[in-house]
Order: sequence, then C-alpha cells, then structure tokens
Amino acid sequence: MSNASLRFAAAAAAATFGLFVASPVAAVIVPGQGMAGIRLRMSESQVRARLGEPPRITRTRGALGYLVTRLHYPRVDVDLQKLDGHPLVIHILTTHPGERTASGVGVG
Repeated sequence: MSNASLRFAAAAAAATFGLFVASPVAAVIVPGQGMAGIRLRMSESQVRARLGEPPRITRTRGALGYLVTRLHYPRVDVDLQKLDGHPLVIHILTTHPGERTASGVGVG
C-alpha cells in the first residue's frame, strides 16, 4: 500500500470515527429554537431523558414573579417554567465555547 493510500485510509477511518463520537447536531445553536439537543418548550422529562440528571438544580422567581427552575449541566443551563400546567423549557444558556451556530458564532 502506498503512502498516499495509507494516508487516505487513515483519514477516512478518522472521519468515520468522528461521525460516531461527535454529535454535530447536539453542538449547534439554533436561535429561537434550541441548542445542545434541547428545544424550547420541551418538557422537563424530555430534557432529563436527553441530558440525564442535572448535577445541580436552583429555583428563582422570574421577572413576572413566576417560579423558574434551572437545571445546571456542564455545557448548558436549562430554565423551566410552568406553562399550561407543565414545566417547559423557556430559556437555554451556555458559556461553553463548544456550543456554536451552524455559521460558527458562539461564546469566546
């Protein structure tokens, strides 16, 4: 096998491996829709199914006095508020530089 063929095979293997290890969909911020695999108006159970148990949970009052529950994860914080009687995602926050829009805009 020539060096060029060997380099091509190694690059193809690395690209294939990257498809299984990296999840580009999860790292894409879609303004007005979501990021990190979380979408606005998802239920708390859907968030936990996607991201697991949050390492920390805090509760505060929003600007209008409604209770807001924040699920803190390593890459994102997810705010939930009761809408139609169920806690739904109203806000997603990140300071992680790995979270970016499709055009590359992100933190840092």
